[in-house]
Amino acid sequence: MNCGGRGRIWLPQVEAPLAQNSAIPRADDIQALLRGACNSFNAEKLRALYGDKPTFMARFNAAAERAVAAGVLMPRDVAQLLVEANASWRV
Repeated sequence: MNCGGRGRIWLPQVEAPLAQNSAIPRADDIQALLRGACNSFNAEKLRALYGDKPTFMARFNAAAERAVAAGVLMPRDVAQLLVEANASWRV
């Protein structure tokens, strides 16, 4: 997976996911309809995808750098995204 090419630009949360996102809502209220659903990966799936947290963080960081290079992510936003990604790893 990468940014660019064939009209695709992926943010790091998409290129190095910790969950499956879906447009299918879990409830009938307007907020659920607008948000869709997010199903976090379990520890087994995370280990299969990344092995460990340092590997995940390296992939996330590389994806963020590609998004900056593609011009869809501001360099100033990368540090906060890395903080959030680091806090989101729960294995």
